[in-house]
Amino acid sequence: MTDHATEPEAISPQRQARAWQRLAWPLRYGLWGMALVALVGLIAWTQRETIARNLVGAELERQGLDATYDIESIGVGQQIVRNLVIGNPARPDATIERLVIDISGGLFGMSINRASVEGLRAYGRLVNGRVSFGSLDKLIYTGSTEPFALPRLDLTLKDARLRIDSDYGALGIKAEGSGNLQNGFRGRLAAVGARLAYGGCAVEQPSLYGAVSITRGRPEIDGPLRFASLACKDAGLSLARSAVAVRVGANAALDRLSGTLSPRGGAIAGQGFAAGGLDGAVSFTARAGQIDGEIDLGLTNAMVADTGFASAQVHGDAVLRLTGAQTGWSFAGDVRGSGLTVERERWAGVDGVVAASASLPVG
Repeated sequence: MTDHATEPEAISPQRQARAWQRLAWPLRYGLWGMALVALVGLIAWTQRETIARNLVGAELERQGLDATYDIESIGVGQQIVRNLVIGNPARPDATIERLVIDISGGLFGMSINRASVEGLRAYGRLVNGRVSFGSLDKLIYTGSTEPFALPRLDLTLKDARLRIDSDYGALGIKAEGSGNLQNGFRGRLAAVGARLAYGGCAVEQPSLYGAVSITRGRPEIDGPLRFASLACKDAGLSLARSAVAVRVGANAALDRLSGTLSPRGGAIAGQGFAAGGLDGAVSFTARAGQIDGEIDLGLTNAMVADTGFASAQVHGDAVLRLTGAQTGWSFAGDVRGSGLTVERERWAGVDGVVAASASLPVG
């Protein structure tokens, strides 16, 4: 038997050209896509500082804020800037020592997911019942009719400090914390002042230290408020060193406050009134120019004129209206006392009446 080798069938040049054309178009587009990605990557690398400046600077420009800053580093998904100064450099509205932002994005834009703010210093002033931070007011008071809402941002604050000046005194605030501003932020806040005065009353050395938290968009503070003394000269009222346990929260729109104040007060003195101390609790809700409260307070060694009580309790509902035609306050409740004491001179007339009526049936 003889083997016969089979020669391969010859492929015509025309068929070879058609086969190459069927394979070449996806290869060509793939190579073009790779070249385009490489070109974009090259441009991004060579212009990375410009991109970073545009991201930070474009937002500042969009908000109409004059600012200067230095770029520390630029990496994939992160920017770090230092020495951010907002406003007039000679008298800035705010400064930030170091700002770290984590960025995500794609073909349609970038977004900031996380920010770390170190060494914030902001300077404000209470004007016409509103705190103004100069050029930053554009961000705070936008005039929008939409309900206020905290941004969905993971924020870390380190050594953030604010100073607020007013005709009533200066207040310094320090804050630290971390977490999502819509749900999960936890931190600490301290506010101190040397002296605050308003309406003929003055508070010496006021301070507030508290834990701050945000849950489902609702912020809350829990901690002690203290002061060395409170005095109202026109009313002839004074209160010695005292502390108030504060637990206050707001709704997500920040237009409603509610909470509890639990005072542990020192000696009280007023016109014809005095007490050795004050304790109890006041629960309240504040909204739209009105404060509704439930009062449950106790006084020790209370004295009115020549009549005193070892203890006195006040329990009831109070309403304070700050605006409108019915401005003022009202109270409905009970006032009770125990351990009554009366100066002996008050009984002198009673003794005479008793002696004179001894021979009468009433005697």
